[in-house]
Order: sequence, then structure tokens, then C-alpha cells
Amino acid sequence: MKFHLLQRKYKFGPKVTVNLFLFILLPCQVHLVNSIKSDNNNNNNIENSYNQNKEFLREFNMAKEQFAKNSNLFGADLYKELATDPKENVVFSPLSIQTCLSMVYMAAEGRTYEEIGNVLKYGPQGNKQEVAKAFQDILDDTEKESGLEIANRIYVMSNYKLKAAFNELTAKHFKSAVESLDFAKRVDSAKAINTWVEEKTHNKIKDLISPDNLDELTRAVLVNAIYFKGKWLYPFDKRMTHPSPFWVTPEQSIDVDMMTIKKRFKYGALEKFDATALEMEYKDSNISMLFILPNKKDGLKEFEEKMHALDLKEIDGLMHHQEVEVFLPKFEFEFTKELNNVLVKLGMSTAFSNAADFSGLLESPEPLKISKVIHKAFIKVDEEGAEAAAATAVLVRLKKSCRMFDERIKFAVDHPFYFAIQQRKDEALFPLFSGSVQILPESQGKQEHDEL
Repeated sequence: MKFHLLQRKYKFGPKVTVNLFLFILLPCQVHLVNSIKSDNNNNNNIENSYNQNKEFLREFNMAKEQFAKNSNLFGADLYKELATDPKENVVFSPLSIQTCLSMVYMAAEGRTYEEIGNVLKYGPQGNKQEVAKAFQDILDDTEKESGLEIANRIYVMSNYKLKAAFNELTAKHFKSAVESLDFAKRVDSAKAINTWVEEKTHNKIKDLISPDNLDELTRAVLVNAIYFKGKWLYPFDKRMTHPSPFWVTPEQSIDVDMMTIKKRFKYGALEKFDATALEMEYKDSNISMLFILPNKKDGLKEFEEKMHALDLKEIDGLMHHQEVEVFLPKFEFEFTKELNNVLVKLGMSTAFSNAADFSGLLESPEPLKISKVIHKAFIKVDEEGAEAAAATAVLVRLKKSCRMFDERIKFAVDHPFYFAIQQRKDEALFPLFSGSVQILPESQGKQEHDEL
């Protein structure tokens, strides 16, 4: 994700381009208990300490679940605004967008701060410290997660400095590094930013920033990059992949490369969405991929209209492990979107206007606003697993229910569907990537396989 700050054309400040994601973290208290010489008192002390720690963990887990729930809501809001073309596949990272916008949120004040907080589901008076700590927890967990990488970076115009408080907050909790660039040298600056993004996404996201996005009024670019590559717990047998119909409309189909496997997966019927769901796990990971298949061949649109009710944890509770015969198409595509209009529609118009207040960003008292929020994502799903990457940039410039079936269960993904790559943290589920597939490339014919 990229964040670009520009100076306004007259005496105002930078624009910022950002991607947002919402989290609410409830405050927790840690209690310290004095030691007492008496054995009896000491036992009571230990019991009290245990109960207090237990309560602390309960509150912490509740906060994490609430944070995840609001992240889901933010992701659903984004999806509804992005999935508007019935002939276009969509993939994006709610977490990447959320991370970039949350860094911008740390520098916002007044109405700008309130609107960004509402869009991210932090509320109009969200606690910046608690939000920052939540992201630190996410990044700490990421370091333990096989195949998942997240990185943040802030580029600042030469001869400008970040405010000490903002720099300390983002460095500590978002683990962001800072680099100085002369944005007037557009080509060199764009190359430096794009090279970093390519490295962090293993060359999957290229050319995130165009030199045309930068100029002498650009004050800062905030960038987030996220990458995931995982191998299925139960990989598909390549020899079983074969051409099979995928219904683009109820009347029109094309032959696509269809993978197949029969194993025990989490599966459930989602009556509220008139759909079924399947979860496929990745090996040595807390990350899984969720597929939601509308019951009707043309049911994706109807599902999307109910996205506001999408709760990953609720869906998880409707699913159970059972043997399922799965038919899943291979797919690979990328998606690029400028998010300015999307974010304005969601309610944060002030950040893009001359009334924006990002006075917490730079030491110099220039008024700033967001000029662009750019997001680019990539996904590949095949027999071995999935690979996904995304980057978001914010540019700031000077103003100018589950059913148990006795019969054989078949999950045939042969028409447009929704997907999400999600991370399980205790009882919470965080969406890392989400999107939908409506069109696929036609199979190149019968593949050559070894004899079974």
C-alpha cells in the first residue's frame, strides 16, 4: 500500500494516498501484586494474581476478537465498493489498506481524525495508542507465521522531518523505517519505492508508483507491502487436473483447468447467504483459504449485496470437518485500484480536501492532504497452494448454519465465487486477502499426465 503526501498549490499541505483496515482494541490493565511473607497471604496473593492474569487474558482476547470483527466489517465495506464490474476479478488486502490508513490516522487531527476512525471502525474518538499496539501485536504474530511477510516504510521529502511523536509511534508499533527522497526527481524516487515493494513482495507487485504521481509538492509516501505463500495441507494431484466447464453465466460456460481432491475439510451450508463454504488449510500455518460458493450459478451478486453481514467467525462456527470431494479451478490474476473515490464514498472525504488536518506528521507547519491512495494485489492458486501479495501507498502532498450430510458431499466451484485468505489468532479470524473470481482463462486443452 502506498501513501503519498503533497503540498497544496497554495499555502496548504500534502495529500496522502492510503489503504485502510479497521480494528478496535479494548484497553487492558495489568495489576502488580506485592509479595507477602506469610505463607497463607502468599497463597492468596498467588491466587489473586492468577485471577487477575486470567481476567487480563480474557479482556485481551475479547479485544482481539472485537478488532478482528471490525476488520471484517471494514473489509466487507471495501469489497462492496471494489466489486462493481461483473466482468472483472477482484483481489485486495484489507490488512494492507488498513495498515497504511492507520499510519496516516496516527498523524490526523480534528474532523480528519474522526472520519478516518469511523471508516476504519475505530470510532470517532478512537485511541491511537491502542490501535498502534494492536498493529504491533499483528506484526509480532507475523514474524512467527510461516510464509507471511508484512513490511511498512515511510518516504519523506528531502529536508523535511517527521514529528518525533509520529516517528516514534510508527517505528515502535508499525515497525516502519524512514527514508529521505527528493520527490522532484520523479523517476529516481518512483524507482526507489517500486524496488522496495518488489523486494518485499518477491517480485509479484511491480510498478506500484508512477513517476507522474510524484513532484516537488510531494511531502511523504507511506507504503505497506504484504506477501504470503503457503502450501496446502492436502495438495492436489497435478495428474488429476483436467478441463472442466466453468459457468460465466447460467447459459454460457468455458472449459478451465479444474483441480480435484477428496479429503476431510471444514464445510458448511450458509443459509443466510444461500451458499456453501469450504475451508482449506495451509501446511504448518494458522492461515487458511475460505471459499464461498453461491448455490445459484449467477448468485454472486446476491451474495455481495449481503456482504455487510459477513462475519468470518460466525461462518467458522457453521462449518465442520467432513469428507468433501472438491473441484476447484486454478487461477492467477492481479488487481490495481486507486482508492480515493472508494474512501470518500465510505466517509473520509475531508482527508482529500483542503480542510484536511495532518498536523501530526511533519515538523514543518505546512497543511497537508492526501493526494492518492493506490492499491495493487496479486493472487495465484494452483495444485501446490496459494501465493498472494499486495501493496498500498498513501501519497501526501502540500495542499493544493452447518448441515451434516450422510451422502457424499461435493463442492464444485464451477461458477463465480468469493474467497478469503484468513489468519486464525486464538478465537479471532483476520482477513489477509479477499476477492472474487468471475472470469477465468480457457483451458489449453487436455493436459499430458503420467499414467496413474
